[in-house]
Amino acid sequence: MERSADRAQARGGLAAAAAFRQRALALTADADRRGSRALAAAQAKLAAGEPGTARDLLAIARRSTLDELQVATLHVVSARLAFALGRGGEAPGRLLKAAELLKPLDPTRAREIYSETLYAALYAGRLAANEEETSQSQQDKFPVTDVFQHIEVADGRVWLLPSGVDTFAGDLPEEEKQVVWAAATAPAADLFNQKVEGVAWRSKPSAYVVAKNDRTVQPDLQRFVAKRMGATTYEVESSHVPMLSNPNLVVDVIRTAANALEEESLVT
Repeated sequence: MERSADRAQARGGLAAAAAFRQRALALTADADRRGSRALAAAQAKLAAGEPGTARDLLAIARRSTLDELQVATLHVVSARLAFALGRGGEAPGRLLKAAELLKPLDPTRAREIYSETLYAALYAGRLAANEEETSQSQQDKFPVTDVFQHIEVADGRVWLLPSGVDTFAGDLPEEEKQVVWAAATAPAADLFNQKVEGVAWRSKPSAYVVAKNDRTVQPDLQRFVAKRMGATTYEVESSHVPMLSNPNLVVDVIRTAANALEEESLVT
């Protein structure tokens, strides 16, 4: 059945493969194999755009016997599921746990997950709006940053022009700046006017990295939202991408925050 999933994906896409993997789990009575098959099915369902089913399958995997590599994978899938369910603030800690588990098992994969952890640090140079605000309403209270002279709105998205890469990632080496520009995702044109559902910083300890040389989001705006969040705040000489220009600092911030959350959960 699992081998059929690979053939199904080639013929019918991700949804067909996910259905096969879920069926393989349903037919598995062996407790030692159910965990790995539940994990594989959860990954497939998430990739197929079915986060609700993926969440249920992950619950089965958690109740099963998993080896260290599978536990690391579970943390990775859980982090990606958190993003899909609008709870992205939970992702960095889970990814960090996965990376640290993988470090002695698969160093190359561990480096990849550490990189993903950095990108998942949503509050590093971001706006942390509340339920009533939008990114645009926050930015309107502060001077316009340089990056807005180097954007173009087309095809329903906001594109950073090549001339604007220094306003976004000016402290990176030239080659890295070009990679950042080429790989950057163009956000939806209405992104800055969207409201968020659920504000994690109201109920969870938060950390915030203020990028002091940011020319994309005003540093004073970052300081304002960090103070309002009651966040543990770190200031660094950085452009808008401290996770790339100061990765060791950002990893330490994430690790400290994740450990604090873990200790809090033990107490409660």
